[in-house]
Amino acid sequence: MGELDSAFSAGIVRCTLQPYTSRAVPRDVVHSGEGRGHWRTFDAVDGLAENEVWPIAQDTRGNIWFGSENGATRYDGESFTHFTEEDGLGHNCIFSILCDSQGHLWFGTFGGGASRYDGETFTNFTVENGLASNAVSPIYQDRDGCIWFGSGLLALGDGTGVTRYDGETFTNFTVENGLAHDSVQTIYQDRDGYLWFGTFGGGVSRYDGEIFVNFTTEDGLTSDWVLAVCQDQWGDLWFGTMGGGASRYDGKSFSTVTVGEGLPHPNVYSILLDRTGDLWFGCQGGGVSRYDGKSFTTFTTDDGLGNNSVPFIYQDQEGYLWFSTYGGGVSQYDGETIVTFSTDGFVSGIAQESTGDLWVSVHNGIYRFCPVELGKQIVTRYTPRDGMIGRCIHRDRMGRIWIGTFGGDIVRYDGVTWDFFSEADGLTGHPLFDILEDSRGHFWFCSQAGGVTCYDGESFTSFTTADGLAHDDVRCVLEDRDGNLWFGTYGGGLSRYSSTEEGEQAWTTLTNKDGLASNVVREGALFQDRVGNIWIGTLGGGVSRYDGESFTTYTTTDGLAHDDVRCILEDRDGTLWFGTSGGVSRYDGLIFQTLTQGDGLADNSVRSIFEDRDGYLWFGTTTGITRFSPSVPFPPPVFIDAAVADQRYEGEQALSVLQSRGLTAVEFHGMSMKTRPEAMVYRYRLRGHDDEWRNTHRRRVEYQNLPVGDYTFEVIAVDRDLAYSEQPATLSLTVMPDPRDEQIDELEGRVKERTQELEETHRRLEAAQAQLIDELEAELQTAHDMQMGLMPKEAPQTENLDISGRCLPANHVGGDFFQYFLQGGKLSIGVADVTGHAMEAAIPVVMFNGILESQMELGGTLEDLFARLNRSLYRTRINNRTFVCFTMAELDLSTHNLRLANGAGPYPLHFRADTSEVVELQVDAYPLGVRANTEYSAIEMQLAFGDAIIFYSDGIPEASNAKEEMFGFGRTANIVRQACAENLSAEELIDRLINSVKGFTGDAPQMDDMTVVVMKIEKVDNFDKTLP
Repeated sequence: MGELDSAFSAGIVRCTLQPYTSRAVPRDVVHSGEGRGHWRTFDAVDGLAENEVWPIAQDTRGNIWFGSENGATRYDGESFTHFTEEDGLGHNCIFSILCDSQGHLWFGTFGGGASRYDGETFTNFTVENGLASNAVSPIYQDRDGCIWFGSGLLALGDGTGVTRYDGETFTNFTVENGLAHDSVQTIYQDRDGYLWFGTFGGGVSRYDGEIFVNFTTEDGLTSDWVLAVCQDQWGDLWFGTMGGGASRYDGKSFSTVTVGEGLPHPNVYSILLDRTGDLWFGCQGGGVSRYDGKSFTTFTTDDGLGNNSVPFIYQDQEGYLWFSTYGGGVSQYDGETIVTFSTDGFVSGIAQESTGDLWVSVHNGIYRFCPVELGKQIVTRYTPRDGMIGRCIHRDRMGRIWIGTFGGDIVRYDGVTWDFFSEADGLTGHPLFDILEDSRGHFWFCSQAGGVTCYDGESFTSFTTADGLAHDDVRCVLEDRDGNLWFGTYGGGLSRYSSTEEGEQAWTTLTNKDGLASNVVREGALFQDRVGNIWIGTLGGGVSRYDGESFTTYTTTDGLAHDDVRCILEDRDGTLWFGTSGGVSRYDGLIFQTLTQGDGLADNSVRSIFEDRDGYLWFGTTTGITRFSPSVPFPPPVFIDAAVADQRYEGEQALSVLQSRGLTAVEFHGMSMKTRPEAMVYRYRLRGHDDEWRNTHRRRVEYQNLPVGDYTFEVIAVDRDLAYSEQPATLSLTVMPDPRDEQIDELEGRVKERTQELEETHRRLEAAQAQLIDELEAELQTAHDMQMGLMPKEAPQTENLDISGRCLPANHVGGDFFQYFLQGGKLSIGVADVTGHAMEAAIPVVMFNGILESQMELGGTLEDLFARLNRSLYRTRINNRTFVCFTMAELDLSTHNLRLANGAGPYPLHFRADTSEVVELQVDAYPLGVRANTEYSAIEMQLAFGDAIIFYSDGIPEASNAKEEMFGFGRTANIVRQACAENLSAEELIDRLINSVKGFTGDAPQMDDMTVVVMKIEKVDNFDKTLP
């Protein structure tokens, strides 16, 4: 390999007749590390009643319920609602929850008996009704429909047996009836119909409906303190105990599993059999363990669990696992649906060889690992030292792996030897973006500057614009079912190449003039679906579908995640997947749905998609690779919440309204714990008015002035996995004539003549008004252009600095602006907020900009500058309400020493790379122009590589949503900290912050200007500089 290293360090492997061949030895052989599943934890900050959570259950509408000592909490996928004694609960301390076969919820309380909730009211049952105790631990419903109540709560009190309720009468069982112990901690019915009662001190009892049979440590049970019972897929029963781990009973004898065999702790609080057949054990202090029949895998807080003490485990309708914890809230885990693995760079290509191993092309190397044993398999990593600066990857029909590199070379691996092709062999251009093996066995290589090169197994032939190619920067290639070759170019649109056996060649170019969304086609973004349509992903234009005659374009308006589409795939079920800069979208022909970081993706910038032979989908992103296992669809239920006309009607299935009411609205929601509320898509129609289904993300539809008649409103929900509701939620609507219409008609007749007289006058007024509005709009637009012209067109280009700024006025014009000054080896950044909005602030902004420009020319310290500005503004202020909040930082470009002065602006944020902390740079003084003799001071600090300074106006933290809640300084700092920790660029950080504000405010109008300027001290790597 020494010879190979030298060849690649020189940049080119030069060969005359044959490609360079070597039995390459990988430089790095490493463990891949465990893939990280998607965990979400909810605590009191999110809305839970408290962080110590005990039981969990799901009702028939899909809501998740949690119990704690502060009552019961209902979670609908978006918000939490609390129920306490004030709402009718028997007691606030909840130890168990059951949703029975009739849809009623039962709550076992400590001191208040059992409470039943029918969705509207609570009914409480106590010892006075026949319960054995008012301290109810487990609640269980058997197959006959009877409800069982255990009593006795660990160390909180002795039990008094177990109670059976058949819907009419209560029957109690105690040790006198054969029960092993009166403190019953768990109840379970096995497949044979036996009921098992785990007791605290007496072992476990089996009940066949007539007699109890008891099992204790004398029979082989590991402990007589039994907290959980569960039957596995093979029929064996498992008993979780206090202090003894778990016992397994095969019907004849017991065996013990404890810490030495894989459990994380000997105190096992809960056991669950999930739908895949795995057992889950919730333990005290050791986290939760999954047992697949062979080995244990333990998950702790390091993996995303809220706390390592897990008293209860629950699996919801969609397959998500929920873990209550002592002190860490409740955690949700999607199992193996989404698993993410980090990489050292962005993933640009994925391929699978015949052995099942995956090859992953990363910008600083190649990874090879086995997808079946992720986290356990030894991963082979080929680095730039081996020539593996991967850009694209392809597996041919013979099973060989082809790798295109940044340097423009090709590496081929047949499982034993490595062959290297370079410019000397006939390749042109670099880097290489895509590889295709056509139906004749020829290979096509797309490059940035050299057009496309064809390799027929013996020689290379290049095609450029001179031959008819639309552009020499070729990013992707596709062979359609007719044998035509398609090339997506970066700036020239789409080229189609046809050749005949007689050697005739024809080139056709299709561009945005023909209907293509954009002439910039992304690498890997050409695909032909099973119907024959060709899909083209573009930069900024969305995705275009070409049916052979015309283009149809889909963008974010249609539901696409982002208009920068980087890759396309159709899976084996016929669903189309689009990797974008905003996540990965899938499309079933009707609906787009999107997976993002919020769902577990490694990053929202998805650069490659691959479906392996087992049906797993792999998404390569800028920070890692994510494996997605399409889950069994669970149709999301959908409910109509209310109809709004003359008043709000809730819970109605039929409604009659008067036509005169004008507005009729219907509110609804779909239930899904795996689908972000804002990501749920709704299809709706109003039969009798418009039979066509329409799509929306909103949960309210409005109709204006419906004619008299009968209508039926229908709505279905479509979740993240494109599962549709089985049945639409419906509302029958009758619009009736208003009995006052005759009176109205008479009145209308009286005023008709007068109306006709006024119509002409009205038309003249409308024309004059329209002309005035046009003139005002033109003036406002001119003012807007003037204000935007005051601000820099681009950030100054300085070494080791990443700078970006943005101003979003609340109106056409506003009071915010920012400016850069580069002079004397120093960079100054100023951010100003002039009082007032719209035109009120526009004139002072222009005036202050002129003053600032002139004062900056005088030089001096920040303190001097602020004093001069303050005096000038005080002298020229329009009234006592006109002042300027102004912040300026001065950075020495050679030493990265920063000085900062502030006149009542929001404190800038300083991200410290060494600690990953965000601190406010607090400097206080009056705004400019308030007091004539205000003295201003400055603070000074030394910035390090990786540090970032973020300036922002008060329009960011004071942005409010429809509930009049402010975005806040804390949320601002948290978003900045996370974005810096992800090493986002300055522009990406601004995008993240502004999008977070817009997502928070929703439909609420922007009330103030928003300005953000980011300055990052970065250490530019020479190799990275050369990347395209």
